[in-house]
Amino acid sequence: MLGIADFSGWAAWQMLPKERRKVIQHLEIAFGSSKSSSEYYRIGQAVFQNLGKTAVDTLRIPKLSKTDLEALILERHVFERVEEALKGGDGLICATAHIGNWELIPVVIASRGYQGGVIGRRIYYEPFNRVLEKIREGAGAKVFYRDESPKPILSALKKNQIVGVLPDQDVDSLDGVFIPFFGKLAYTPSAPAKLSLASGAPILPLFMIRRESRYELQCGDIIWPEEGASKEEAVLKITKRISNVIESYVKQYPEQWVWMHRRWRSRPQEEAASISAPKIHQV
Repeated sequence: MLGIADFSGWAAWQMLPKERRKVIQHLEIAFGSSKSSSEYYRIGQAVFQNLGKTAVDTLRIPKLSKTDLEALILERHVFERVEEALKGGDGLICATAHIGNWELIPVVIASRGYQGGVIGRRIYYEPFNRVLEKIREGAGAKVFYRDESPKPILSALKKNQIVGVLPDQDVDSLDGVFIPFFGKLAYTPSAPAKLSLASGAPILPLFMIRRESRYELQCGDIIWPEEGASKEEAVLKITKRISNVIESYVKQYPEQWVWMHRRWRSRPQEEAASISAPKIHQV
């Protein structure tokens, strides 16, 4: 199946020139002249192939036993970090990104006996949304939709549960702040920082990285709620720390991130105003 997924990803890369140009453009924004055109092409093609494999592995989740998960996923000391973060009794926010196979993270967490869920958006194609919701909840992860009240999320954290969130995309309908991402300001969701400050829950950056036919669960350092700063300063600082960790993983594994997403689409007001203002030429 993975061979078919690999071929499907290659075929999609060849047959979708608009998406191909978008991916290469975004890679150029991020890496500039540090990589060649051929490298950008290779990385872009690998991105599509990885997404094909991710889709296959995600659809396989309902059939995976605990033994299967242990064989599929490598893990070194990550759950020691999880236990450390949960000691305070305020729950844990796991911040991840659309890299590797993010759908496997709540599955492996639930398989270890932890309770909680994931914050997600509703997919526009409702039949597929139901399939994904069934996969997540069947694996033991409740789905908290971001267009609903945050009370169930805060309630889960209060019960010392784990909540997952993906704050690596430009979503202008969500509260956010502009944070440098690969050196260029990018609109970044601030929900993880605000949830952390409201609940006292620490944040653990967590990633499921593909290792050929297997995966490795990796994590960054625990990010504790900021003290002694204004809420605005704390939100900015925490969001920046999360974004910096995500950027470091994207740099390490560029073939596994979703470069077709328009990460730098939204612009700060002052930048947009300077672009749209008429130019006045001196005479």
